[in-house]
Amino acid sequence: MSNSTMVALDINVNSSAKEILDAMANDLISTTEATDLLEQRAALAEERGRAASAGKAKPFKIVVGEYQGHTTYALSGNFRPFRMGAGKLTTIIRHQNEIEDAIDANS
Repeated sequence: MSNSTMVALDINVNSSAKEILDAMANDLISTTEATDLLEQRAALAEERGRAASAGKAKPFKIVVGEYQGHTTYALSGNFRPFRMGAGKLTTIIRHQNEIEDAIDANS
């Protein structure tokens, strides 16, 4: 086995991006292999970031604001933040039981 083959075998998803690109530049791995490894590295980094942030609970928060003269409520916490007007929020609160029943029936 040649030295170049041995080096190529050491290039994997745990290799640095520079190592992967250097191996590709030196024809130790193909462009397709390098692209696949870089995509896998990015996916692993994203997964590690999600796992790290999953253990950190964000407090539920409501911020009252205004949009074109109407009161709005911005809700944030361990979910994607969103904003809604007072009318929609009031409707949801009034029909909370029906909404909970629909969610239970469909989950």
